[in-house]
Amino acid sequence: ASAAAGTAAAAAAEARAAAARRRGRPARGAVGGTRICRASLALFGAAAAAAAIVVRPCWRVPPAFVAGRGGSRPLVAGRLARYAAPWDGFDLGSVLPGEKVDVPVYTKDAMKYFLDSLRASVKQKVTRFDVDFPTGFRLGSVEGGSADILRLEFQEPTKEQVAQAEQDVALWLAHHFKTKQDSLMTVFRTPVQVKLATKQWEQGRGGTITSFSKGSSKKSAFASDEIDIPAFVKSVQDGGCSVVVIVAPRKKHLRAVLELARRNKEVTIVLANARLRCQAKSDETREEAAAVFDSAFHLDLAGRPLNEAIVYHAMREDGGKAPWVLARKTYEVKEDGREVAVVKELLRKTSELSPSEIASAAAG
Repeated sequence: ASAAAGTAAAAAAEARAAAARRRGRPARGAVGGTRICRASLALFGAAAAAAAIVVRPCWRVPPAFVAGRGGSRPLVAGRLARYAAPWDGFDLGSVLPGEKVDVPVYTKDAMKYFLDSLRASVKQKVTRFDVDFPTGFRLGSVEGGSADILRLEFQEPTKEQVAQAEQDVALWLAHHFKTKQDSLMTVFRTPVQVKLATKQWEQGRGGTITSFSKGSSKKSAFASDEIDIPAFVKSVQDGGCSVVVIVAPRKKHLRAVLELARRNKEVTIVLANARLRCQAKSDETREEAAAVFDSAFHLDLAGRPLNEAIVYHAMREDGGKAPWVLARKTYEVKEDGREVAVVKELLRKTSELSPSEIASAAAG
């Protein structure tokens, strides 16, 4: 009887799916934006009925979208990502229980945890890693200059703010590798960024400061869609570099970086603000880079001002598995007028958070 019930449920699900395809949206009973196949329900219908299992979505994905590692993509009738099995309703292994994770609330917290993660990368002898801060988030100078407040602003950061933020993270990385200045290379995208760095930074800081483009202007730097990859790899090898910091690379720059990683196993390569992870849009080059590089530190903000969602991950010095954490940050005003940030952890996982998970929590 229970098997018959499963077959009947499958037939009903198929009918709903057919009607949904005509309407251009997924049917009721779809799991994560995909439909339940007849074979799966027929096979597991008896067990599901006996155990009174309710199949639910693993991710809170908007109904017109299918989630993927590169972000949510529109559902196309007749071209679903895959058939869902009943066990997809269980979010197995997504939650990582254990000790409390200190999510950075203020800028000083973010800087402390960032430096801790860099020390962890050295201790664990990690030679391929990336670090990410929110777009336009300025860390301040090594000498103690002013930094931005760790919060979403009502206005998008300007190009000048983004450029300065890239300079700041590069400078802090240069400071971290200060004992290797003679064999350190800092690579920006354009000569304009190199000029800004040499003007602002203390002489000798950052080792050899160069760019992918040898043009004299921003226009010439982006005139070509391709990078001279062999020349880039040769410049690193001829320079006797032991550490290369790549600042805010784009897709074409990442291709050169990946080739360097393949050809030179000894050099340590650090990507700063490369945006490899938790992005709504991705591509094969970034996917490959994310597989080659370890995330040493990742901090981002989503949602809306005064009610942000914090995405956080940091490498641990003890070598333990570091979770990816999603937390809600709100603000309370005390009786004395002080504004205090309050953080509540929403989700932690052993793997990267998907864009749909972040969007769902940020909208909550």
